[in-house]
Amino acid sequence: MSASEILVTGGTGSLGRRETERLRAAGRESRVLSRSGRPGTVHGDLSTGENLEAAVRAAHTIVLCATNPLKASQTDVGGTELRLLDRLPVVMPIRRGFRLQPMDPGEAADRLVELALSEPAGRVPDVGGPEVLTSEELARAYLGAAGRGKRLVGVPLPGKAARAFREGAQLCPDGAYGTIRWEEFLREKLHGQGTNEAAKQGIS
Repeated sequence: MSASEILVTGGTGSLGRRETERLRAAGRESRVLSRSGRPGTVHGDLSTGENLEAAVRAAHTIVLCATNPLKASQTDVGGTELRLLDRLPVVMPIRRGFRLQPMDPGEAADRLVELALSEPAGRVPDVGGPEVLTSEELARAYLGAAGRGKRLVGVPLPGKAARAFREGAQLCPDGAYGTIRWEEFLREKLHGQGTNEAAKQGIS
């Protein structure tokens, strides 16, 4: 596989940037798909399809790290909701009873690199972080790490999707990957106090 045959979408984002760094560390340069078309990237737009055919034509492997443009209102808003809700002065409303398996972006990138550099394997098992936490536990840990004294208010959400999140349909406890837990991620993110072995060795 030649270096130019790996195309990373969303390569300038939080996950995509780590992906390209790890590919480079493994001796594989990749091309980054970007709407900006700035130097070092391949011009293309996932939301409109502009130039996508030409961008993927020479790609042997495509690593999708971009937000789904058709569901941006769901993925982007959902991804930043915890911090937005934290701006409320006294209380912090959260979705009650959701069960989640947070995964460090760097470790997610590690797994994507493993897959990108291996032989085709069809549908591979899902992976998640090393622990399953409720939305209340996630929020409580965030408030503690950020030094906030707010009161959590659980808001029950109706509907089949919300029930599935409460029942853990999206979890894969048998596919736990990595070692960085939520509280450790928060310490590193908020205070630069990572304690995992990779941080001790200066590995990003």
